Amino acid sequence: MNVLILGDYSAPCGGNFIGSLHDLAKKFQVNGIGKLVFVFPEERQWACLLRKHGCKIYFVEPNANNSIEIIKKIVEEEAIDLIHIHFGFMQRKIVDTFGGSDNVRIIIHDHMDYGVDDVMPNVLLRQIASSIYYRLKNVSVISVMDKKSKGYFLLGKKNHYIPNGLSYIRNIDTKTDVEETRQELNIKNKKICLFLGWDSKRKGIDIAIQATQKLYQEDSSWMLAVVGYGENPSTQTINKLEQLSGVSGFENYIKFLPSTEDMFAYHRMADVYLSASRKEAFSYGLLESISQNTPVVVSDIEGTKWANGYNKCFEYATENADDCKRAILKAYDMKSADSNNIEFIEKYSIDLWIDAILKVYNDSKK
Repeated sequence: MNVLILGDYSAPCGGNFIGSLHDLAKKFQVNGIGKLVFVFPEERQWACLLRKHGCKIYFVEPNANNSIEIIKKIVEEEAIDLIHIHFGFMQRKIVDTFGGSDNVRIIIHDHMDYGVDDVMPNVLLRQIASSIYYRLKNVSVISVMDKKSKGYFLLGKKNHYIPNGLSYIRNIDTKTDVEETRQELNIKNKKICLFLGWDSKRKGIDIAIQATQKLYQEDSSWMLAVVGYGENPSTQTINKLEQLSGVSGFENYIKFLPSTEDMFAYHRMADVYLSASRKEAFSYGLLESISQNTPVVVSDIEGTKWANGYNKCFEYATENADDCKRAILKAYDMKSADSNNIEFIEKYSIDLWIDAILKVYNDSKK
């Protein structure tokens, strides 16, 4: 089996997405399953993780006039019989070109929830129309969100729900001391609420800022540690965050952290992890924090319901900063409590994820 994985992914750090592909590549290599070939928009340091398992990587500008010709050449030269698309990379071009082929099968991996401003009847109609098109083109779809998967019902057996799996490849130094990490980041003696994300409105950073402001007004040791905007965001970015949140002068209780491959160190040093998203399909960050036994706070949305089985998970009413503050305080009080996190995350192991992906690969032949 020769698989071409296309990913519209060029973040500076690999994240759990690249970690998961690394573990899949390792499975292919160790078990002699076949060949994995990757296409991304541009070179990044994390590419070495995939190359060390014998994977060839191409870099293609998706909007280039000759992009589909380059993909066709890769498919021919690498004898590809299955294309797996992530984050919509050249999705329409690929389906139009290879869909319905007897030689090349296509799988679309849907990582997203519906949009923040989407009107549900309209998006469902679009999803049904897409399903009809995919069915005509013999395309399979994997959704990371159960609710989204149900919208592809017309695909029948080519519709799959597979939640993300937790890769530990980025758990670089498990012996890193919490205080050591905090000292390096200059946030000692603080109550840290960790927030990940750069899609400001969808990720709900305005609610996170508002809730932290309320906490800080009562206890100046509270701090929101934000990953995703860079360590020194521009004045323009700060102005946008102030405008979105309605809060200005938050430099005393917000710390912008640098991106890192060792995200697990960040999760371990946090007192609470906050997922304030208005829309979310399946949060890698949330799963990583639970794996490190960190209490988590989540907005009351469909995409985080899976985390409710974790006994240190606290939900708040979406859009309500006061309720978010309440949930953060409850989560903080649970820091040292007994946890079911190990039992819980077993349901989202990378081995289960890989087995499910390989099953879809094999079923797509039918």
